[in-house]
Amino acid sequence: MSQTASDEIDLQEIAINVIRYFSRYYKFIFICAVLGGAFGFGVYKVSPHVYESKMIVMSDVLTEPYANRLSTTIVRLIREKNDYVLASKLNVSTDVALALQSFDIQSVEIEDPVTKDGEKIIHTMLTITVEILDDKMLPVVQEGIMHLLAENEYTKVRTELSRQKYQAISERIQYEIKGLDSLKRRLFPNKASSSKPDVMIMDPANIYSQIVALTAKLMESQEALALSENFELVEGFTAFKKPDSPKLSIALAVGLALGFLGGIGILTIRKLIRLAAA
Repeated sequence: MSQTASDEIDLQEIAINVIRYFSRYYKFIFICAVLGGAFGFGVYKVSPHVYESKMIVMSDVLTEPYANRLSTTIVRLIREKNDYVLASKLNVSTDVALALQSFDIQSVEIEDPVTKDGEKIIHTMLTITVEILDDKMLPVVQEGIMHLLAENEYTKVRTELSRQKYQAISERIQYEIKGLDSLKRRLFPNKASSSKPDVMIMDPANIYSQIVALTAKLMESQEALALSENFELVEGFTAFKKPDSPKLSIALAVGLALGFLGGIGILTIRKLIRLAAA
């Protein structure tokens, strides 16, 4: 019991001493805390503001490993501050390259529920995140990234092969449609131009349905041809007003804490000096 009572008395004495300490020096500590907060605000104002934004791109030609390789190259150029090479790769000015602070590509392969001739269609969705010092440069960076994705040799070759494939399919379907249309005109001429009764060699509905089906395939191949030329931009960068770093609340909190602890530290050092002098 006596030990418990002793512990309670010690805690009470510590609390009383702390209250007395702050009652005596609260003005000085308060001034130090305010100065620390002002310092934190000053650091926030002079520190470069970094803005983060994301864009989403869909591609049928760029694979996930190659997208990661592109990201690694750009990140290394940013870290090395090799703005000339970076500007060349992105087809932007060196000022824009210098403003770029970070770059990241996250790629996900998505299987299309619709198949073509029994083949699975795989799309690669790229989520590209950048950090930049000037959010007004985001549209230029977006164009530069699209240039980087589309104009490198790997994707140019695959895009050209895809374009040739769908071009050949389109031309073949157009040839088949013209043949069926010519056959339809020969077998089923206008009744007004013939005095003899029609002789139905085959069902006209069958030819019409084939033409309709081929026309639908033609539209699909032409759509695929158009998409094979470029990457599909799903969502571009968004410029936000508030920077992602530094944050004003964190800067003020850290400044106030440093000022508060600094004030206590100064008082402690002064007391130690007085004790040493005595």
